[in-house]
Amino acid sequence: NKSFLFSVSGKQYICRIPGPGTELLINRRQEAAVYEAVKPLGITEYVIYFDSSSGYKISEYYEDARNSDAGNWTDVSRCMKLLKQVHQAGLSVDHRFDIREKIKFYENLCRTHGGIPFEDYDLIKNKMTELMDRLDQMNRPETLAHIDSVADNFLFLSDGTLRLIDWEYSGMCDPLIDVAMCAIYSYYNEEQTDRLIRIYLEQTPEKDELAAVYSYMALGGFLWSLWAVYKSHLGEEFGEYTLIMYRYAKRYYQRIQELIPSK
Repeated sequence: NKSFLFSVSGKQYICRIPGPGTELLINRRQEAAVYEAVKPLGITEYVIYFDSSSGYKISEYYEDARNSDAGNWTDVSRCMKLLKQVHQAGLSVDHRFDIREKIKFYENLCRTHGGIPFEDYDLIKNKMTELMDRLDQMNRPETLAHIDSVADNFLFLSDGTLRLIDWEYSGMCDPLIDVAMCAIYSYYNEEQTDRLIRIYLEQTPEKDELAAVYSYMALGGFLWSLWAVYKSHLGEEFGEYTLIMYRYAKRYYQRIQELIPSK
């Protein structure tokens, strides 16, 4: 998205303008429904105006706020606590974040806008399908999940409170997907990821919980690499991010094999 800062009567606000191609990627009516659902928690940015047709959004600007630091484990602990609050609040919306559906959607977008540049794509896609089939068999619970739990979307305000912003991709999903997305967005290695999982769960994870997080890390890397390929076809380059995400797909598929070998 593109955003700009402006002021009215001495108070500052941010206007978000959806970026090129986002009308294909984001359902703004669903986004508006999520903001309405989480409103009672008081944890999002304060939204002044939201156009569910165009996606234009005006929200309050927080002076002296800072983003979370993915390398600061005190910050990370507070962020995980906030995510868990969302997951345990019993909130629901009428739409899901279906990662199988999203992968298929982005794959089709890439194929119709210039193709997919990865030589081993078909092989890796088969591995991702295997992971999705395994997740289906695990019958994991679903809650409202943020999906875009990057450190930059957690704001520490000057009064010490914490906000979670930018709910564009949010929907009903396995809550552990938020832990996985946080890990890959932060470029965490396995040691850091394991620490993150323990912080979120507040206990040592069971094997199926580890398997779920690692699976979502692989699938998230695969999905966002396709997202970046599509955006590059529209003229927006993301540098090494595309390859980093694709490598997450490969590495964490292998990690699942080490944890729970295929039959």
